[in-house]
Amino acid sequence: MKPKILIADPLAEPGPSILREVGEVVEKFKMGRDELLEAVKDVDAVIVRSETYVTAEVIEAAPKLKVIARAGAGVDNIDCDAATRRGVLVVNSPSGNTLAAAEHTIALLLATARNIPQAYAEMCTGKFDRRKFIGRQVLGKTLGVVGYGRIGREVALRAKAFGMRILACDPYVADERIEEDGVKPAALEELLHESDFVSLHVALREETKGMMGEAQFRMMKPTAIFINVARGKLVDEAALIRALQEKWIAGAALDVFADDKNPSPELLAMPNVVTTPHLGASTAEAQEQVARDAAEQVVAVLQGRAARWAVNAPVLPPEAEEAVGPYLDLAQCLGAFAAGLATKLASRITVAAGPQLTDEQIGLIARCGVAEYLRRLSGQVVTYVNAMLAARERGVQVAIVQADGLEGYQRWATLVLESEDSLTRIGGAVLGDGLPRLVRLDDFVVDFVLRGRVLIIWHGQPGKPGFIGKVGTILGNAGISITGIEVGLEPVNGVGLMLVSVEHPIPQEVLAEVSGLEGVQQALVTDVG
Repeated sequence: MKPKILIADPLAEPGPSILREVGEVVEKFKMGRDELLEAVKDVDAVIVRSETYVTAEVIEAAPKLKVIARAGAGVDNIDCDAATRRGVLVVNSPSGNTLAAAEHTIALLLATARNIPQAYAEMCTGKFDRRKFIGRQVLGKTLGVVGYGRIGREVALRAKAFGMRILACDPYVADERIEEDGVKPAALEELLHESDFVSLHVALREETKGMMGEAQFRMMKPTAIFINVARGKLVDEAALIRALQEKWIAGAALDVFADDKNPSPELLAMPNVVTTPHLGASTAEAQEQVARDAAEQVVAVLQGRAARWAVNAPVLPPEAEEAVGPYLDLAQCLGAFAAGLATKLASRITVAAGPQLTDEQIGLIARCGVAEYLRRLSGQVVTYVNAMLAARERGVQVAIVQADGLEGYQRWATLVLESEDSLTRIGGAVLGDGLPRLVRLDDFVVDFVLRGRVLIIWHGQPGKPGFIGKVGTILGNAGISITGIEVGLEPVNGVGLMLVSVEHPIPQEVLAEVSGLEGVQQALVTDVG
């Protein structure tokens, strides 16, 4: 059955066409609460722009939901914490509208410097008075860029072309990286004191709400212009209105507001304010690119591949994705196999992989293995997105180790599961055929492809003629086809290990018959997918 994809806000082409190639696409816009809750109940993916809010209530109403995509940079209309708890991946399109937002920022900067909107409005009344609208050159002026991410950096580079001096404040970007662009790193207070124009390019988070308030506006020059093409709620609008009314600053250029649908009438009426209706990303090119980015990521997630810009999960560069890909399937199979062996939840899981991998890559491998183990044992939704949170909530400690190697293998991973009275070690590897293999089970050495249903038998008759035949006879009499058999290369403490892959489910009565064979110490069945 094709996955069902809900497009909840208008999405430019080629987004919808890309999605229709892999799933059933439903387009519904401007939905109220009840209609939205009904619309998501059987969807695998949701795509939004800025209008639709994907709340915790919406996420809980969508039991099949795997991914939420924001066709744009911000995700403030998505409850990412609720999505993480449910194991739902959140992705965005941070680069598609970068240039559009940067260009719009420069447009607003120049418009305020030269009073273009005010002059145009007066000319529309039939007046022609150029003396009234004498502006300022930007050459030699200082631009303060608050937030030096993708958009902030592009704004700085374009402003440099006008001969402006650039200051940048961003605690998450190294000073050396900022200086590489010929930009001076500065603390926020220094930036506000020295800048002739201050442009905001910060993501909206709980800690950044209202970051531009009375104290910050009072630090600015009385001749300075404040520009915001980021998010309205970054600004205390009451403080901004007062700053403009009482001449703490000379003016403002605003593309966003605390409530974009109902902008402050006071701000709109001020003669020293230039406003646009959230046009930062509104170019045909940007709309097309963010739609493409969002759609392609949704397709990737629904097909079991990594997303390019995951918000609530680890993100790896494309070359790292390719290197780590085979390990992720292996880790899931090992987690499933471990769950099949378990009689109770482990209190500690240690995941190790080879030295050629980075910490981030091994961390993603660990998430996949732990997620599959917990999902099977808990019966709840656990994915690599919420694997570590789910482990903590269940009292399971997870350790991630970069180890030297598993003898004889280049691409390998191991899971060690500990509880108060047991220790299980499981090792896997990927060979040239790309198939995940079980190569270690405690002290047993094997070479067994981890696919489908597996019958596991520990027995006290290693090497005894006829034992394998007896197992085969029981399965054959029950109409169960065998697709592979593997035995441990050497017995361990007089005990042998036998692994049998089968095509059909093994009923309890058949498993009981196998368990009743002479010498069998334990027999169980698991499905590794």
